Amino acid sequence: MEHSDLMLLPAVAIRNITRFRRQLEEVYEQNMDLISTWTDTFSYTSKDKRFKFMVVNISLAPNKGDASLNCKINYSPASTKNVRSTELLYPLEKGIDVFKRWVSIVKEYQDALNEYKDPFYKQFEKEFADSFGEEKEEDKFSTLNSDGQLKFYKLIEFIEKGLQKEDTSNPEIQKLISFTNELKENIPYLPKSVIKKKSIKLISELKRLGIKLYYDTLEIGYKETIKAILIGGFHAIGSIDTGHIISQVLQ
Repeated sequence: MEHSDLMLLPAVAIRNITRFRRQLEEVYEQNMDLISTWTDTFSYTSKDKRFKFMVVNISLAPNKGDASLNCKINYSPASTKNVRSTELLYPLEKGIDVFKRWVSIVKEYQDALNEYKDPFYKQFEKEFADSFGEEKEEDKFSTLNSDGQLKFYKLIEFIEKGLQKEDTSNPEIQKLISFTNELKENIPYLPKSVIKKKSIKLISELKRLGIKLYYDTLEIGYKETIKAILIGGFHAIGSIDTGHIISQVLQ
């Protein structure tokens, strides 16, 4: 909202808008692997820019009292069965539920694409989920500790160096190198739950491309090492010993 618009509202209404903005940001932080901020703090887009969510307007609800607010929201896809956009008016307190529902719809579309492009994604998603057990609520917000960050950094760097030995003129390899580089840079800021999702994507992409690095790392239990580092982030890193190369990476 523009500052001039806020100046016309009572203090209680402004505080309600501030709380709503915080709620949006919290959901965004839990789903940074899936969505990005768009034009302002009240609008978001899917990572591929295909889908949008925007709070078009926040205004006083007529005949509902001085602090009651409505929000007009435009979002796409409208549902898992309709990719078109829709625009509806909601009470402000319902806006966060609409946002969460939009995020879940975007995830459904992304999962469908992942499964189509990468038949191994679901397999690894289940394997990782089985390894971690039930995800804790704090994992959506907390990051790896400094030791876990360093070990995970070394692990991703090891993969990145392996990718550099592949055919780097291949656009798929280029994309994966960019992915690992971005992941490496963002390790300190990503919640554990997001790191887990990105690790699933990384290992499944390595298998989908069928490159030598994947099969080499399988032989020394490298996939399990990724799991162990992340589990260590949740519990206690330090007791991993799954092969000579792994020991070097985790030193």
